[in-house]
Amino acid sequence: MIKTINLRRVLDQYNLPERFKAELAVLAAEHLHLPHSGTRVSGRALSQMSQRQRLQALAAMFVELRRVGGMAVTSPYSIRQKHIRWLVRHWVRPAPAVARVRRRLTPRPRPSSRSSTTWRRFARA
Repeated sequence: MIKTINLRRVLDQYNLPERFKAELAVLAAEHLHLPHSGTRVSGRALSQMSQRQRLQALAAMFVELRRVGGMAVTSPYSIRQKHIRWLVRHWVRPAPAVARVRRRLTPRPRPSSRSSTTWRRFARA
């Protein structure tokens, strides 16, 4: 017996069209419990937590495509290579770290006389 999650409850948390949610629920019911690994020894279905995390990741990806990417994806069946390419580029686009931005925006303190004296001592040796 395969233990599955309540797909509708998870999908209702995401801002997607109802038709899209229904089609994604059908796809998820068919494939969500299957492991990706071809070397998995156990023949058991994935845990409910893994299934929920997979569905959440997929739904978030579709929402991101529609909201941030501005792509009119109307069905999970209409995903094409250009959508995946955009997602990958969006995810790996280098974003500066918060600490680096702070360092660039704040003035650098002047070295104290003690630290500069110590540095000069090491530089002479």
